[in-house]
Amino acid sequence: MKLISILTHPHRLKANEIHISPVPYTQYKNPDFPFWLDAHPWKAEDFDQAAFDFVLNEAKNHPLLIGIGEVGLDKMKSDFTQQVIVLEMILHKIKQARLNLPLLIHCVKAYDELYELLRKYQIQNHLHFHQFNKNKQVLEQFQRSHTVSFSCNLNTTLSKKSKELIQSSQHFLIELDQSEDSL
Repeated sequence: MKLISILTHPHRLKANEIHISPVPYTQYKNPDFPFWLDAHPWKAEDFDQAAFDFVLNEAKNHPLLIGIGEVGLDKMKSDFTQQVIVLEMILHKIKQARLNLPLLIHCVKAYDELYELLRKYQIQNHLHFHQFNKNKQVLEQFQRSHTVSFSCNLNTTLSKKSKELIQSSQHFLIELDQSEDSL
């Protein structure tokens, strides 16, 4: 079996795996590996709309671009109002470009706001939640309008809630974010 390693932290590369790495939009240089186009919410204060638009236009037809992200909202980091503004710009651009790529979502304590923005911009893309830790009802809310996958970190003790989500889901990803280990 070949394992696919979708990295949000690209320092743990192993030769026997397929790696899909984030490429920050500010560092896009026509990569020769599968990649996500990254505009992480923690960097919202430095977001450059013109640069993102230019890179998205360059990258949108790249054969190895598999998604956009991490994008999202995080009430625990940086300026939340700025994160909302940036996410709105990104969602508008995705809608305008008719990109049907998966979105790798980073969301902390802002699921209601995220849901409303996705609805506002009529985003139908597949959503993959990085480190999803909400309850089944929140997951089901997103599943009503999107195909959803999510990840749980194996390096932390899985809560009863996480185990129930894994058992009820058709799509999930195992993460090793806090470890130097490989699958």
